[in-house]
Formats: sequence, C-alpha cells, structure tokens
Amino acid sequence: MKKILFFFLFFLLLLTGSCSDHRVQMVWLAEMNSLMEKNPQAAYDSLCNHRQDMSQSGEEVEMRYRMLEAKALNKLFKPMPSDSLFQEVVDYYDSKGTPNEKMEAHYLLGCIYRDMKEAPKAIECYLDAVENADTLSRDCDYTTLFRIYGQMADVYRYQYLQREALSCCQKYSYYAAQANNIAQSIQGLDGMASAYYALGDTLKAMKLTLKCNTLYKKQGMHEDAAQVLPTLIYAYLNCGQYQQAHHYMNIYEKESGLFDKDNHIQSGREHYYVAKGKYYLGVNQIDSAEYYFRKLGCYGFRYETAKGLLDVYRIRLNSDSINKYSLLCEQEMDKILNGTQTKAVVLANSLYNYTRLQKKIEEEKQQKLRDKYVAIIAGFIILLFVIYLVRRYRNMQKKMSAELKEVNRNYVLTFQNMEKARQELSILQENIDLSVKRKQEEIMSLQVALQEYKEKCDQFNKVGNKNALMASDIFLKFKEMARHHNRHSPSPKDWDALSAEFQHYLPVLYEQIIRSRLSTQEFQVCVLTYLNIDNTDISFLVKTTSKTISNARKKANRKLFGDDSASTLDENLLKF
Repeated sequence: MKKILFFFLFFLLLLTGSCSDHRVQMVWLAEMNSLMEKNPQAAYDSLCNHRQDMSQSGEEVEMRYRMLEAKALNKLFKPMPSDSLFQEVVDYYDSKGTPNEKMEAHYLLGCIYRDMKEAPKAIECYLDAVENADTLSRDCDYTTLFRIYGQMADVYRYQYLQREALSCCQKYSYYAAQANNIAQSIQGLDGMASAYYALGDTLKAMKLTLKCNTLYKKQGMHEDAAQVLPTLIYAYLNCGQYQQAHHYMNIYEKESGLFDKDNHIQSGREHYYVAKGKYYLGVNQIDSAEYYFRKLGCYGFRYETAKGLLDVYRIRLNSDSINKYSLLCEQEMDKILNGTQTKAVVLANSLYNYTRLQKKIEEEKQQKLRDKYVAIIAGFIILLFVIYLVRRYRNMQKKMSAELKEVNRNYVLTFQNMEKARQELSILQENIDLSVKRKQEEIMSLQVALQEYKEKCDQFNKVGNKNALMASDIFLKFKEMARHHNRHSPSPKDWDALSAEFQHYLPVLYEQIIRSRLSTQEFQVCVLTYLNIDNTDISFLVKTTSKTISNARKKANRKLFGDDSASTLDENLLKF
C-alpha cells in the first residue's frame, strides 16, 4: 500500500512539473511573438536557440513554435518551411486553434506559396485566412488581417488583376485603421491610387496620391510623403504636363531618401527610370531618354527598355531599330503573359466565390427550413395560447356576471341606506347648527376675556421683571455709584453685567434695542432711562454732559420708535 501511494505521489509531482513547464513555455512563446513586431531578427535567434526544447514539449508548444518560426522567416525575407511541413501546422490549428490562430496559419501558408511563385495556391490560402477572421470579436487580430489583404493585393497586381488589387487595397487600408496603424492605412490608400492609375482612372489616382502625401506630412513622415509621388508623376507624364511632372520628380528625388549622393535610386525602385525616360522624351531630350531606358535594361526591365527604345527610335525615324524593338517588345510581352498565372488566379478566386456562394445558399436553405419549423411551432403555441385566452375570457365573463349581480344588489341596498342616513343627517344638522352657533358665541366671549387677562398678566410680568432687575446687585451698584459722584464710575465689566441682566429680565425690549443698531452710548442711555435714573446721574455714569445725554435720548427714540423727541423716550420704553 505504501509503495502504491509513493508511486501515485511521484506521478502527481511529475504531472504538476510538466504542466508548469508547459505554461512557462507558452508564456515565453507569447513574449517572442511580441518581440517579433519590434525586432524579428532577435526573436528568430532566440527561437533557434530553443528549437530542441520546443520540439520535446508537447504538440501545442511545438505547433506554436513552428508557426512563430515561419512568421519570423517571413518577416526576415528568408526561405520558409516547405508547404507540406507547414500544412501540419495548418491542420492542427484548423482543428484546435482560435479564429486568430487559424487565420495566421493560413496566411503563412499563403506566404510560402507566394515565395514558391504559386499565385493561385497563395490566393486560395489568403482567402481561407480571411474566411477564418472573426471581425466581430474584440480580440480580432486586425494587424494580421490587413497584412493578408496587402499580400493579396500584391499577387493580384503581379497578375495584372487591378480591380481585385483595388478591392484588397481598400480593405487593407480599412483594417490597418482598425489596428490603429495610421502609416499602413495611408499605404493602403497609396495602393488604391496605383490600382486606379493602372485601370486608367487618372483623376482618382492623382487625388488619392495627393491625399496620401498630405496625410503622411500630417504624421511628420516626410520621406514617406515623397515616396508616394511616382503615381502622380506618371499621371502628369501621360497627360503631357511635363512641367508639373518635373516639379514632383524634383521633390521625389530630394525628399524621398531613396537616392544616394550620385542620384542613384535605391535597389528595387529602378522602375522609376521609366518616368525619367518618358520625361526626357516629352521635353525632346532624346539622348537623355535613351540613357535611362538603356539603364532600365541593367535591372531586368526588358519590356520597359524595349518599349522606351522603340519610342526613341520612332522619333529618330530609324526604321531598322523600330522593327527590331517592335519585335523585341512583342517577345518580352509574350514572356510576361506566359509567366503569369492570371487564369489560374481568376479561377481560384472564382472557385472561392462560388464556394462561398454555395455555402451561403445552403445556409439560406437551412435558415428557411429552421424558420419554417419555428413558424409552425410558434403557430401551434399561439393557437394554444388563444384557446387558453378564450377559455379564461369566458370564465372571467361568468365570474364578472355573478359579481355584477351582487354589486347591483348591494348598490340598491346601499342607496336605500344612504337616503335614510341623509334624512337623519338633515334632522341632526338642524339641531347641530343651533348648538354650534351658541358654542361659537360662547367661545368668542371667552376669547375676549382671555385676551384681557393676558394683557394684564403681561403687564404684571413686565413690572415684576423690572422690579427684579432693579433689585439685582449690579443695578444697586450703579445706584450707589450715581449717589456718590465723587467716587468710581462703572467699568466695562459693570456695563457688560448690567446688559446681561437687562437681556435676562427684559429679552423682548433688549432684542428690539439690538435690532435698532443703537450706539453703545445710546444703548446705555436707554437702559438707564428705563430703570428710572435721572439725566444728571446718567451723564455721570456714561461720563458725558447732559446735552450729549439729551441728544443720545433723541437719537435712540428716533431709531426705536420713530419719535424725534428726547422727552418721550421714557414713555415709549415703558409702553413696549
């Protein structure tokens, strides 16, 4: 038993360790995927250093590793795995992957066929990749999606399928914007401009090129802004507007960053020499035109070279050379057409569209069938519901009929009782009116007597409070100081104490005095006057002259009672 338990625990430890390693490896692969966008070479080197570890870590880890390796090789323009080997990765993610993983796997397989010059198969894989994209999901990989449309646009362009290329460029620009990649979104618009030019819509091509130029400048990408100008240059050349073409040629050569100090263009951009040749032909500098057309031949542009030299010799009226380069143009064009897979690409595209159409038709049939069954079931449910409602309505009608009879009976009985009650109320009302009148008269008489008693009570309370105030220690202190003028006069504390006592015993009068905003002197005069202290004693207590006291009485009387007389202050205070 102990041995079994030991082996069981050992197995759990191994399993736990294995799961932990698996998670660590998947996290590391996710980091490599993020690094690849910034530094694909570093990501590829790191992947190569861990190739053996990844191949021994389970199917999920191995397949993820193989897809990232192919992604790195694609970014670095290095030879990718064979289509047969990578098909295993595609099959794995088709059965177990997320929509993003399925899309990326088919995209990379399309890139493998692209490098193999198998345009139809590449298009087929790219279309499968697009089919797997879930654009309704929040985590949709819009970056991979716009790159797919970019690759499709290139394939269509190389097969001279410009309308298809235009459609892909539109989607390329849209999904690049969804991925918040403004530069690539503008590049998609530039691709649309090139497609319009190839389709002969020069005006749209020129407008879009100028728009791209402006958008790049707004982003501070001035070299990119200049690099989109060739389409505009070709358009002006075709319209015979050589001055405008020359203007933009100068900008392109000075600001694009594609030319060295000897004015040699960057490798891969040599097709621009066609524009140079056309320009010099247009301004009748035939030798310069011939120079650039022959220069094109050094970079493999045989048809463009033959076509340019044919135009040169037509101007020079050299019949032998005209015949030579006419024949050479036909030969090179035949080679181009024979080298294209346009029909196969169109067939692949048509087959895809047909498949999608058939799938859509089948889905519509299934949807119609489902709608039919739903309609039947819904109709049956509605029928049952209607039957239920009818039965319920009938039961409610019976119940309401019985209730109505009972209500009518109760109504008649209640009406009879109400009439009886009204008669009784009428008799009672006559008796009540007489009693109410008598009571109202009694209440009014009592209210008059009560008011008289209240006034007498208030008067007695005033007298009592005044007597209590005049019996207080602080008032007696003031009386004593007034009696002996040669002694001390009241201090600020004495005044505060008298004011507090005045407020305590006569709060209403105190509040009235305070609201009238009397001066300190006027307040003191009012308090002493109310307490029956004569003007001579007041002038001593307040430390001023009798005349000043008289003026203070006058001002206080005006503020309190609106009376300008000084002599009536005593009466007004006593009435309050």
